[in-house]
Amino acid sequence: IVGAFGCGGVVIGLGRVFVGDLGAGDPGYGTLFGAVFLGLGLGMWRGPKVLVQVSRPRMFGVALVGAGLGLLVVALVHNMALVTIFVTLVGFCAGVAWITGYTLLGLEVDEEMRGRTFAFVQSLVRLVLSAVLAIAPLVAGLIGSHTIPLRDLGSFTYTGSQIAILIASLGLNVNSTAVI
Repeated sequence: IVGAFGCGGVVIGLGRVFVGDLGAGDPGYGTLFGAVFLGLGLGMWRGPKVLVQVSRPRMFGVALVGAGLGLLVVALVHNMALVTIFVTLVGFCAGVAWITGYTLLGLEVDEEMRGRTFAFVQSLVRLVLSAVLAIAPLVAGLIGSHTIPLRDLGSFTYTGSQIAILIASLGLNVNSTAVI
C-alpha cells in the first residue's frame, strides 16, 4: 500500500519538472495531476472487478507490479499523450492495490489490533508520501540533465526527473515481486 502511494507521490513530486522537460508546461502538469487521481479513483471503484477470478493476494501483487511497470514506461517515454495514458494506468493500479491491500488487512488482522494497524498504515502512507514529495525533486536535481551522443543517430538526452522516476519504478518492482 505504501509503495503504491509512493509511486503516485513520485509522479506528483516530479510532475512539474517532468512535464517541463516534455515541453508541456502548466497544462501538462494539470493533465498529469488529474490523470493520476482519475486512475486512482477508477482503480478504487472498479479495479477489483476487473480480475474477479484472481485471489486477493495475487491481485495485490499484480497491481503493484502494474504500477511499477507503468511508472517505468512513464520514465522512458518522451510523449505527453502516452505519459498521460500510462500515468492513468499507474493511478489505476495504485487504486487497486490500495483497496485490495486494505481488504487483506481487514481480513488478516485480529479485531483487537485492526484499529491500530489501520492507523499505522495511514500514518506510514502520509509519512512516505511526504518524504517522496520532498526527496524526489532533490534526487532529480542532483542527477541533472545529460546528453549522450550516438554518432550518426543523433543524441539521447535524459533528465534527473526521468531517472528519479525510473529508480522509483525499479524499487517498486523489486519489492512487489516478493508479494506475487
